[in-house]
Amino acid sequence: MKINRTPLEWFIDRYYIITDTDCGIINVPNGWFADPHDLGTEIKRLVYVSLETSYQNN
Repeated sequence: MKINRTPLEWFIDRYYIITDTDCGIINVPNGWFADPHDLGTEIKRLVYVSLETSYQNN
């Protein structure tokens, strides 16, 4: 199965504040990380995975 989006693109697409209309739960992406530096670390990991995957597929 070929996926057309990188992990970083997937992450960015979902990184926004949204309120569930059925139950009212608010998803705040900044709450995903206990330390603000963790966001940068996660982005580095996603870029690394994207690059390694592209190298293996070529």
